Amino acid sequence: MKLNILEKIVLTLLVLFVIVLLTVGVARSQDLSQCRSYKEAHNFLLKGAKETPIFNGLSVAGHLIVLYFNSETGTWTAVSIPPVEPKIMCVVDHGTDSFVKLKAKESDIEFQN
Repeated sequence: MKLNILEKIVLTLLVLFVIVLLTVGVARSQDLSQCRSYKEAHNFLLKGAKETPIFNGLSVAGHLIVLYFNSETGTWTAVSIPPVEPKIMCVVDHGTDSFVKLKAKESDIEFQN
């Protein structure tokens, strides 16, 4: 089954999300110097960085993990929203570029060296 462009983008971003979590981890989100109020951080990512949320996931620690992405520039930001009040958003990592190479067979992913 061939994947359409949107499915490829979503799969690419999901792979990126897993890589970010494995390499940086949610533990860094506990560094409150990387945290801002949810509303302030969300508005900055939407309007300032022009990144939109493209993935939401609930971690085993109870954090909401969100991946923001700007499809025009390729920039991305991974954030963690811990289960606390008032609601805050903590930057886990961010970057400027990513890619995956998909094979023709469904669910086979080949990473470029």
